[in-house]
Amino acid sequence: MKHAFLLSLTLLSLVACSQTKLSTSKIEKVTLKAPIERVGPSSNQQSLIQQNSCFHTNCSPSQFNKSMNELGLIRVYVPNLNDIINALRDQESVIFHNGAEFFVIYAAELQNELLHIINRSRKTIRMSFASFMLEWEQGDYWANSFIKPRELASSSIPKDIGAQLYLMEKQNKKAAIATYKRLIELEVYPGLSYQRLFKIDKETGFASLLNLYKNGLNIYPNEKEIWNGYVSLLIKAGEKEKALKVREKVSKMFQTESPLL
Repeated sequence: MKHAFLLSLTLLSLVACSQTKLSTSKIEKVTLKAPIERVGPSSNQQSLIQQNSCFHTNCSPSQFNKSMNELGLIRVYVPNLNDIINALRDQESVIFHNGAEFFVIYAAELQNELLHIINRSRKTIRMSFASFMLEWEQGDYWANSFIKPRELASSSIPKDIGAQLYLMEKQNKKAAIATYKRLIELEVYPGLSYQRLFKIDKETGFASLLNLYKNGLNIYPNEKEIWNGYVSLLIKAGEKEKALKVREKVSKMFQTESPLL
């Protein structure tokens, strides 16, 4: 009986060691340099916690994402610990899920291999990298940062930005418009951005939109969607003669009877 008990303990220890080794394998690539000088949550992070009801309930990750889109924030997937550290360096919080609840990672001590985390009770926790990896594994490695449209950079645009914007148009049109304008500034997805702006932007005046489209055509002279929107704007602005001339030009360019598809 005693031998069986000792054998069971040995097997449990081996399993625990193997799980820890598996879960912490993603830590090895992190370069441990100077600690990040952040010792507490910023006002932005505190506001994030207060506004999103999913921090205080048992929302699913998809419900959480929807809630953040309603707040006008873009989700950027964070796939590994290196990227979490980089997000913190850029002054961005990272939200992760452990299968039961959501947490905010707002700081790190790289020399001590510790993360500073807030739970849904707004309690601050200092968690080791190894413990974090075990917690993160329970949530299938779900982790994201959520940023405002103006904070988008060419390197941080998520692959599903189109799907996010489709939902955001229904939940927070003002934020969706700001995001499309930011994408235009970054010269990313111009066709989509100009097309959707024409459809949903009812607040910006015709003059401003016309200038926006003119600038777009200077940069993207072969984007049919921008030409379509430009012709439609001219018609709405009462410049029908000019619209007809542009339509003829575009018809020849794209070898179609009408550019308004």
